[in-house]
Amino acid sequence: MDEKKTFEEKNKELEEIVSKMDSGNLPLEEMIKCYERAQILIKSLKSDLDNFKNLIEEYNNK
Repeated sequence: MDEKKTFEEKNKELEEIVSKMDSGNLPLEEMIKCYERAQILIKSLKSDLDNFKNLIEEYNNK
């Protein structure tokens, strides 16, 4: 699911989740769902950044 989204799309979704959570207006169950989704997005974004870093390092070593 997240593999098809761009880095920017995943980052935007994460920002929206954080805003929702910061509002303090979510029921506990929804807050937990948001937290779980945020963790998935963070892991995917970190993986993307690691891949970008590797590509840059490869390019710089040519």
